[in-house]
Amino acid sequence: LRSMSHLPARMQKHEEEFGAKVPATIADIIKQRKVPEGDTISEEHTFHPKPPRHVPDFQRLHSTLKLELAERKLRMIQTTKRANLQPFYLRSEWTHLKALKEHETRYESCRVSDRVPDFKLKKLGLTRAATMW
Repeated sequence: LRSMSHLPARMQKHEEEFGAKVPATIADIIKQRKVPEGDTISEEHTFHPKPPRHVPDFQRLHSTLKLELAERKLRMIQTTKRANLQPFYLRSEWTHLKALKEHETRYESCRVSDRVPDFKLKKLGLTRAATMW
């Protein structure tokens, strides 16, 4: 069975070009790792990040940014155009006076419900004789 088996064409071509690199011993495997000798942990490794060489002056940066924003705001205020105010109509002005009077008389006759406790009316500054209007 082994004599009948073979590698896929691409793998067989690669093996023919570069040869089968099967290490003979464990020492050969270690040599093939390609790890430089200087990459081992030594006394120099502290496992702490290096302190920054230059620390920015955040107070100065903040004050300059604050001044820039204030100047920009002033420029924006000076360059903006004010809108022309024009009169407009509220919906309440569209309501006819007759309909408003009917609404008022309908709710004028409604008294506060007896189910509402007196302490709640007192908090609102109302009496039992108050209307819902």
